Amino acid sequence: MRERIELHLNEAPKLHNPILIAGLPDSGRVAKIVLDHLIKNLNAVPLGYLHSDYLPPRVLLKSDGTPELM
Repeated sequence: MRERIELHLNEAPKLHNPILIAGLPDSGRVAKIVLDHLIKNLNAVPLGYLHSDYLPPRVLLKSDGTPELM
């Protein structure tokens, strides 16, 4: 199997003194919670996301018990 890294970018706005904030998967979803907080409080705009076969797969169990790939 060929490993891959995919970078998905939204249309980028004009940037002035940009700061990159990145969060990687963790068991407690802390990075996701922190990123959501920063996006909201800094009026930040998500520019995209990364998918990589090098990162471990993540699964979320929904309230009905079915799994959803994160």
